[in-house]
Amino acid sequence: MLAVKDVWYETTGAKPGYIKLTDNSIVTFELGRVFTTPTGDATPAIDIQNYNGRATFIGLDLEDRINISGSGAGSILALGLQGHSANYFFNNTGSTAKLINSRWYDKTFGTRPLANILGTVTNILAADDITFVRNMLSQTRGANLSNEYEAIPSGITDVRMYRVYAENTYIGFHIKK
Repeated sequence: MLAVKDVWYETTGAKPGYIKLTDNSIVTFELGRVFTTPTGDATPAIDIQNYNGRATFIGLDLEDRINISGSGAGSILALGLQGHSANYFFNNTGSTAKLINSRWYDKTFGTRPLANILGTVTNILAADDITFVRNMLSQTRGANLSNEYEAIPSGITDVRMYRVYAENTYIGFHIKK
């Protein structure tokens, strides 16, 4: 099992992508900026081939794409991602792969929502989808990958934001009680 949180990966040119998953493993990548130059048919940022494991990607900002190919039958969850093109999630296998609550960055408009890709396009999660999401989030829910910060006294409202960035926004953050 592998759990990774808060990573910044950047490369240019025809260099390899961010990660290649094959075989059988349980991995979670949570929060990160992945800048690999999109170069057509070159290696995608996240390359999943013949995968029979369980991979969860949460809150990644991807310059390139996720490509799932081969004969694998694994489970892949992409939750809360931001891509830099309208199409950045490709599943060409029998794998259960779901892109949920994600956006794409349009340079002329800002971020735009994507329809949830759950086999068919829908914005409502069915009961089996909820079970799938809970199962896929079990590793991140059971691991404490954050720093140990002080407890907040009872009755105090708290907003904590760590390593957050906003880019080309009209309103970067709007926090309301």
